[in-house]
Amino acid sequence: FLTLALTQNWTMRQLDINNAFLQGSLQETVYMKQPPGFVDINSPTSICHLQKAIYGLKQAPRAWFTELKTYLQNFGSKASHADPSLFVYTKKSTKIYVLVYVDDIIVTGPSNREINSFITKLANRFSLKDLGNLSYFLGIEITPNAQGLLLSQTKYTHDLLMLDSKPFNSPMLSHPPLVK
Repeated sequence: FLTLALTQNWTMRQLDINNAFLQGSLQETVYMKQPPGFVDINSPTSICHLQKAIYGLKQAPRAWFTELKTYLQNFGSKASHADPSLFVYTKKSTKIYVLVYVDDIIVTGPSNREINSFITKLANRFSLKDLGNLSYFLGIEITPNAQGLLLSQTKYTHDLLMLDSKPFNSPMLSHPPLVK
């Protein structure tokens, strides 16, 4: 995906879907207890029959992806046979490539006008944040330079090692020294 966009000198845009898991419709029958703070005082022992997915539900990621995939296919995108998270949207002779990882999406293609139109269609259905040009995806910083793209995991490594954390005193006594 990156190589295609880079060799063709295409813009890569990054999108983030807001509350993605809450947008998936359930195909299975799922019941749950009434959540604390939302118990119906007239029928406190009743249970809820879920129509939509909620966070923490095992079916939520699949329900969300099915919702997105169905929407993309309904307006002309086709899923790749090699990678089910890659979609190709064709309008006239222009192809827009869409790569999905859970709620993070990268869009690229030869026409910025068509990319903007595609993002507008997506935003009409799903609440999303347009994060602009691709800069950080799946823990990888992506920085354009004269030679192409610089891929780095510096930020991810810093976050993982908590290098920016503030030191604090240990609750363990430093005196007397530990002995065997």
